[in-house]
Amino acid sequence: YMQLYLQVVNHRITDIKYLCSCAPVANVAVGVLCTLVNGKTLQEAVNLTEESFYQILNSQDEELRRKVGGLLELLINAIDQYQTQLAENGISTKDSSQQNSHISWDRTLST
Repeated sequence: YMQLYLQVVNHRITDIKYLCSCAPVANVAVGVLCTLVNGKTLQEAVNLTEESFYQILNSQDEELRRKVGGLLELLINAIDQYQTQLAENGISTKDSSQQNSHISWDRTLST
């Protein structure tokens, strides 16, 4: 399993942590994900590419490719759900008055 915890302030990821019980490759990939998205806006995080991971890790191993793809999907789904919840609560995703919120997302990251 994989749980991501994002702290969001003014639509910017100010902190990201994870909890997982998975293969070592997934642990490495999620550590890189945290490095890549911390400090980015939600839109910048959604636009993250697999190539960013491969540049940092200097590898495109097949197992790594599967984990990175799953992580990006997990992140995109979490941000989408977060923005949907904001909209349902009448809070614009462009409204900077949303001072501080948290995203907790739990999905399986295994192949």
